[in-house]
This record gives sequence, structure tokens and C-alpha cells, in this order.
Amino acid sequence: MLKIRQNQLDRFREELSTGYENAVLAHLEKCFPAKLDSMGEPRARDLIRLGIDRARRYGFTTQRLVCKFIDLLVVLDVNFDVNLAWASATLAQYDLIAEERMQSLISQAINYLNAGRTS
Repeated sequence: MLKIRQNQLDRFREELSTGYENAVLAHLEKCFPAKLDSMGEPRARDLIRLGIDRARRYGFTTQRLVCKFIDLLVVLDVNFDVNLAWASATLAQYDLIAEERMQSLISQAINYLNAGRTS
């Protein structure tokens, strides 16, 4: 019988986490190069880790939804979830499934950004 020790399991989780972090960093560098250049890699990695933790608190657990949440942190503000009333209200709608809340957030973010550009 094969036994996996806790330290082996912890190492495996760490490697998975680092792999995901690297994938998100590559995504951000591709989609938001100017923001990433001004931020630098260490701060970008800190933002990714913060985003992963915060996204999970809001019930976003898939890699896709977590990445979208991190995109919103980059595009809107690192504290958009508490500083923007519409975002806070949407995130609190736990009667909606996570995918619906994320889609609502993205739609509202687009409207918010478009309104800011025209005012």
C-alpha cells in the first residue's frame, strides 16, 4: 500500500499553487502589460495571492473564476470589492451561483469603466 506523508502532500499543493500563480502571471502580462510593467513581478505575485484568497472568500473556487476576479483587481482597484458599492452588493448575492455573480460583476465593471470614460 502506498502512503503519502503530509509533507509530500504539502509540497504537491505548493507546486500546484505555484503553477497556477505562474499561469495567472503570464495571463496578466499578456492582457495588461502596462499595468504589470508598472507593478513589477513581486507586487504582481502578491496581488495574485491576495486575489486567490479574496476570491475564495466570495465563493469563487474554480481557476477560471479566480482569474477573472484577479482581472477585476487589476482593472478596477485592489479593493474594488469593498470600495465600490455595486461590487459589494453583487458579491453579497449568495443566492446566485458563483458564475452568475461573476458575470454580473463583469457586466457592471464594463458599464462602470465606460461611464468613467464618457464623463
